[in-house]
Amino acid sequence: RIINEENAGTYAGLLASFFMLGRTLSAYLWGIGADACGRKPALIWSLLTSSGFSLMFGLSKTFRFALLARFL
Repeated sequence: RIINEENAGTYAGLLASFFMLGRTLSAYLWGIGADACGRKPALIWSLLTSSGFSLMFGLSKTFRFALLARFL
């Protein structure tokens, strides 16, 4: 598919939606991890994984891979 001015908003909305969906679904798991290991290690791990997946998103070559990186 080719992204143009007419459908760019749809693709931007999908990226934003996948980002929030991933955050919503993983929040409970991060809470369990924080209870088990402590807040500080869970915060450090969440920042590291978020940074890694943001880097993957920035380097993605396909829209599907960008969606996956935003979701994770």
